[in-house]
Amino acid sequence: MNYSKEELIKLWGNSAKRKAFVEQYKEWGVYVSIPELTLTFYKCDLPDGSIIFVMEHMQENYDHKIGKCKWEIDKLMYLQKGEYFTTHRVSISHIDEHLMGLKQKFLKDKEGGGDV
Repeated sequence: MNYSKEELIKLWGNSAKRKAFVEQYKEWGVYVSIPELTLTFYKCDLPDGSIIFVMEHMQENYDHKIGKCKWEIDKLMYLQKGEYFTTHRVSISHIDEHLMGLKQKFLKDKEGGGDV
């Protein structure tokens, strides 16, 4: 999903809103799904050329409360520039910092009469 700079300034009002934006990654739509590997990728292209990827995969975990394994969704987040996917994982806090920097740049551009 692509957003305008104006939309992102509104969506990224504070840290909680930026993190919620990332946590609601399913709204971006499925980018790639590989059912045989239980992998689903979601992608958000940002105006500065960077990309947020969220990868979901099913993982079997032992639940001590019920005494057996159960399947759960595990998600990994990636932030990168460039056209090729890399497997360098990042935390939501790292993505939040990047989004905060972009928001500040967009606001500065807006104040200076730049294209927003």
